[in-house]
Amino acid sequence: METVTQSNGVRTTTNVQKDLPEQNNGIMTPPMSPVKGSMDSHRHSANVEVGQTGLPWLARDAEGDHFHPHQQQESPPPKLSAKPASIVRIPTRKRTIQRHAYRMKDGLDPVKVLCDRIKTWQVSVKYLMNLFSRVKNVEATTGRGYRRIDAKFMIPSKIQDQFKSSNGVQDAWMAFRQFARENSLIHQDFVDFIENEMIPTLSLMLKDMHHFMQSLLYDKNLRTASLYDCRKKADKMLTRLNTEIYNLASNREDSIKSGKGPYLIPKKDPLLTKYAVMNTITDLYKHENHLHKNFLEVQDKYRQFEQAKIINVYTSLFQRFEAYRSEHGLERSEGVSKIVNIFNAIETDSEWYEFLHHHDNELVKPSAAFKDEHALEFPNESHPLVQPLIMGDIKRKVGSSKWHNEYYILSPVGVLYCFNSEKDFYRRPYQYKFSIFVPKSNLLVNPASQLVEFTGKSLGLFGKKKVLHMTTTNPQDITHWVNVMGPIANYQQLVPSSQNPAANTNINNHQVDTTTPIVNNNASSIQSKKEEGESSIDTIQKDQNEQSAGFDGQSPILSKGHLVEEHEPIAEQSDVPASNSNMDAVTDENHTKEQAPLKQQSDILNDTHT
Repeated sequence: METVTQSNGVRTTTNVQKDLPEQNNGIMTPPMSPVKGSMDSHRHSANVEVGQTGLPWLARDAEGDHFHPHQQQESPPPKLSAKPASIVRIPTRKRTIQRHAYRMKDGLDPVKVLCDRIKTWQVSVKYLMNLFSRVKNVEATTGRGYRRIDAKFMIPSKIQDQFKSSNGVQDAWMAFRQFARENSLIHQDFVDFIENEMIPTLSLMLKDMHHFMQSLLYDKNLRTASLYDCRKKADKMLTRLNTEIYNLASNREDSIKSGKGPYLIPKKDPLLTKYAVMNTITDLYKHENHLHKNFLEVQDKYRQFEQAKIINVYTSLFQRFEAYRSEHGLERSEGVSKIVNIFNAIETDSEWYEFLHHHDNELVKPSAAFKDEHALEFPNESHPLVQPLIMGDIKRKVGSSKWHNEYYILSPVGVLYCFNSEKDFYRRPYQYKFSIFVPKSNLLVNPASQLVEFTGKSLGLFGKKKVLHMTTTNPQDITHWVNVMGPIANYQQLVPSSQNPAANTNINNHQVDTTTPIVNNNASSIQSKKEEGESSIDTIQKDQNEQSAGFDGQSPILSKGHLVEEHEPIAEQSDVPASNSNMDAVTDENHTKEQAPLKQQSDILNDTHT
């Protein structure tokens, strides 16, 4: 796992290994394809296709192999199933394997589990509705039978005169007829109660369940198509990183064998791809954490729905049913009262927790940890070719007096990248302002003013020569940059004299030095422009004295304007100018133009003495 530390504006990267097997820092072997059983070891086999390195990492990451609990009761992050958007493509064996890996069908799908739970409740409601419908039919049939009794009940006319007209047997028969009529009305009222109270309540429960299930199925926050795409992109970026590292390692080995050195201009720098992989994995973790949070919320929302819209409605339904039958004298046993007592004894959310206990491995656990978006572990993250040599903020002079803060990063292969800010670098590592190959560049350092003049050609089809004047607020930072870039670039150091400290650049005000160094290819001297108050004859005599003193290339104490080549010291040479110079920023033509008037003044002075 990679950790980034920042000290005085300069970022350094270190690798922290957590019980990981030792990795080979040499040339990588090509990854094994999930489709092909074997792969040729030739370097062209490194041009792997999508799915050859990312799939194993996706499987390990989904299983939580790198999970380190922060709390004792914390469980690993959930493994979520993902469903892609419907795309019609020709199925192949490789695509089938990739789709299976991206979907992770054995992962959690809380929406499906909750919908199945709702469907189960729908079955129970429909079953109860069917029971009430049958009771209604029975009661309706009974009521119609009582009405038929009332309609056909007549005392025969031939015996009517045999009984008393009132307060006798005929009154008893009429009362029995009234009994049949009243029972017919009671059963019909009960039928109306079931039809107008019980069945509509159950129908409303079914509608609520249907609407809630539809809200789960069509909730955009619960869709996993974006998670599928993130897994696919992570697989692609991990494969690209592995391929670029393998190709660059092979090219670097060839460059070393041919004597060109370890630095080269890569077609694709795996250092930038590494940070693109980090962005991709971060996006993947964000999607997983977002779904994790939404699934927990929807599970809790369903818990409330089940208690309020199902259990409580059932309880209220049977309470009204019991009250009606008791009020109309229909209840003579403990049947309905027993049902009501059972529902009253059900504790709040007890049914949900029992369901959660039996389906613990199918729903997101409340104790499940979220994935850490700042602790990323992926293949080849600690490979030497993806570790920046140095990175940090630098002030670059733009125009005559403006200084802009920019973010620079130096690749292990010697390419310097410039970004607008650190934020832009981490968000868009491929979108840099410009890049320069450091081994073909010049580095001139003024330790007194803490200014660095970096001259090089920007890479690209229309690359132009760039002269960068750079510094930092903290002197230690620019020293660190010089120590890292010095051994790579054509490094020369300007050692100013302490006689005129006012001419040095003030780092706080970022003022340019008033003297312009003139490079002598003999490495004998650098003549500064004339300062006010100093005569030309004294300057020429001073220069002649310095030439007579000689320079062996090793002494660190020089007069103002002298250059010291730290890595390639130059021995004593004659007055004949050398053909090569380590300073590309100052040409031989400029040297000749500035030395001509000095030579004329020296000749005049010699003639005068003669």
